[in-house]
Amino acid sequence: MIREIKLYGSLQKAANTDVIRLNVDTQSHLFAALRAQSTSLDMRLRTTQSVYIVATDENGENAVSVEPGFSFSSAAKQLHIASSTEGADPFSDTAIIIYVMVAIAVVCMVVSTMLINKMDGTNNSTGAKSTMFNGAVNSTDQGGAIPIICGKKMKVGSTIISVGESFANLV
Repeated sequence: MIREIKLYGSLQKAANTDVIRLNVDTQSHLFAALRAQSTSLDMRLRTTQSVYIVATDENGENAVSVEPGFSFSSAAKQLHIASSTEGADPFSDTAIIIYVMVAIAVVCMVVSTMLINKMDGTNNSTGAKSTMFNGAVNSTDQGGAIPIICGKKMKVGSTIISVGESFANLV
């Protein structure tokens, strides 16, 4: 049966036409006939990952998707063929790599902000500025570094190792 084959997208561009009339009854006959039309269409069909075929009647109505391997019904007068769109898959290999890289970057940013002390003038666990002792930076946090300087005389911030205050010391 002679059918009207309508090509779309890159297949239409490769064939230099949008409509071809072919005598085909199965998909294998269809693709063999399309490959015989031109070498550019043959190359495009070979490099395309998948194609979508929709069969309609002579008026373009009653559209039915044709599964791979099935033959066409006698009511299918027109066949619409389009290649799958490349790059539109949100789960392609490249997209997955980008998603993983973004997730790693976000995790690194969160971890680094948790590990680095903020340098905003607060230096104890309550967040208030320490004015208990004079010096460059007074730290009353636990687990802080203790400055040890050997050799020259330098002015460094104080670190409380042990404090014992009583009422007599405050007066």
